[in-house]
Amino acid sequence: MIKKKRASAAPAERAKGGYDWLSKLRCPACGHGSLAKLAPRAGDWGAWGVPGLRCPKCRERYPVEEGVLRLIPQGDYSRYAYWEKFHSTVTAEDIAALYKRRFGFDEAFLLSYYAMPRLARRLGWKAEESLELGCQWGSNSLTLQRFGVTERVWLLDISVFALKAAVRFFRLFGVTPYAIQAEIHKLPFKDAAIDLSISGGLYEHFVGEEQEQVVEENCRISRRVLCQVPESSAAYWGYRRLYSLLKGGWPFGFEVPVSWGRLKALFTRGTFRLAGRDWHDLLSAVRMVVGEKRAWARAVTARPFFFYLFRHDAVIAVERRAPDGPASGA
Repeated sequence: MIKKKRASAAPAERAKGGYDWLSKLRCPACGHGSLAKLAPRAGDWGAWGVPGLRCPKCRERYPVEEGVLRLIPQGDYSRYAYWEKFHSTVTAEDIAALYKRRFGFDEAFLLSYYAMPRLARRLGWKAEESLELGCQWGSNSLTLQRFGVTERVWLLDISVFALKAAVRFFRLFGVTPYAIQAEIHKLPFKDAAIDLSISGGLYEHFVGEEQEQVVEENCRISRRVLCQVPESSAAYWGYRRLYSLLKGGWPFGFEVPVSWGRLKALFTRGTFRLAGRDWHDLLSAVRMVVGEKRAWARAVTARPFFFYLFRHDAVIAVERRAPDGPASGA
């Protein structure tokens, strides 16, 4: 296992106080690093346990609604209206039914399909907590927890509808996530506060300098990163054109697939180094669809090399370098 247990300056105090989630956050409005909890009162506040937070410096208040901490300053977020509408088309119960069925499948078959936990397993990564950026319903995080990669789940999205649905979704599996509404360009976390951040299908919605900015912000708050994005490949473009032709359009909004070279360049700047790579392919996806209805299809778990020709998503894993050279956690 790559990650070693990090030493704590005050292990007894930490054990007594439990998981210190508040110390990871900072005010998104002014950057102050000592947010305070609002006075407790009766209610269901999800993982937070309090009705909200306040910033003692700028006096901004951030309420908790249905288990979602709305850690976002006042502003115009109309550019994200598409995603609020998009997430409302599927219910938490529908998604939960799918994953409850899948989680009954053999582990080897699931890992032949799910690229991020497969890569994390190969690297021996095990995180104290993971934060999923642009989480939608948080299915990537639930899968990582299912395979023992992460202990605690944090979810972040701009869509309040998606986050509230994600909280309901996770509770159907007996898990209460730390759900946050926040802006991807200015994440409300201190530097290197999160053990592992993940994203699936996020950075292809940005281009140029803006894409570099949001990736840099992702890396700022993280010790390690797992990222999966649509790759600019023949399989991706063929699938997209066929789907658009049959369905009358592409349902995922503005999207520009990323080449492997571009993805590596985005994440291996500064203090981060490449830890590993993988891919998700259309043939494994087809096998999963068939396997959900036919048990015999789940007996085949191999991914022969020619599957690479049908790659649809690229997956990258990066980690911080330690001051003297080796990656942190190595």
